[in-house]
Amino acid sequence: MDKPGIGKVEAGPSILNDKGEIPKEDIASVLVKALDTEEVFNKTFHVTSGEILIDEALQRL
Repeated sequence: MDKPGIGKVEAGPSILNDKGEIPKEDIASVLVKALDTEEVFNKTFHVTSGEILIDEALQRL
């Protein structure tokens, strides 16, 4: 989606309440931050727009 990112997502092994859209800016932020977040190393996860800051959402995985 080409809307500005909000810096908040929902992330997990699966997502029950999938809103189906996430701004490209937030996807890019998740990918970059995942490179330095050990909690996501060697894991597969889903991400969508949500209410949790990206750093916190990744650390919860």
